[in-house]
Amino acid sequence: MAERLAELVDGMQSTNKLLKAGSCSGAMTAWSAFSAAARKDGALAGKYKSLIGLAIGLSKRCAPCIAYHTKAAISLGATKDEVLEAAFVAVLMEGGPAQAHLGLVLDAWEEFGNAP
Repeated sequence: MAERLAELVDGMQSTNKLLKAGSCSGAMTAWSAFSAAARKDGALAGKYKSLIGLAIGLSKRCAPCIAYHTKAAISLGATKDEVLEAAFVAVLMEGGPAQAHLGLVLDAWEEFGNAP
């Protein structure tokens, strides 16, 4: 699994850069500004927003979303227990399909949680 999820995150970010440089630059610039505003600390700290993003990504079965939000949560100080509890909220709400993708969360923790 080494770097598999990092490749998904990098690919998503590369696609966004290409779109921002092309004819979709206005939409991508607006998206980037909205995304940054939504993720910044407010009533909820960014860590918790990333954990919510992880849970939603898991419920939608979106591997790049799971990787991105797990990496973000870890970078903002989330513990393994916090990541797993957020994941299990998704399983509670989504059921078996989310549970079937828990391996991606564990892989993301392994890949990003042990990074220097």
